[in-house]
Amino acid sequence: MTFIKTKGYMILYPFMIFLCTIPFLFAQTNVSPEPMDTSVTTAKPTPVPVVPKIAIDQVSFQGEPLMEGSYLTHDFKITNEGGGVLEISKVKTG
Repeated sequence: MTFIKTKGYMILYPFMIFLCTIPFLFAQTNVSPEPMDTSVTTAKPTPVPVVPKIAIDQVSFQGEPLMEGSYLTHDFKITNEGGGVLEISKVKTG
């Protein structure tokens, strides 16, 4: 390659700049990227532990005064609202 000696490197600089821009001319640009697909999850959900949950409709009961020798009965409704097995081991009167 021959250069004009009177101009020095003035002709070489534009040519070097042109050579440096060639890769950018062929590069693909993505101005508006597509949104990520968030509907696919790779992590497995943490399993929820199965535990019993007691539910009592009436916690206490106050009966009427009784004569000596009489009996009083009352039913408490106890339900299990959890998924595990509910075991009632001790029941005490107040």
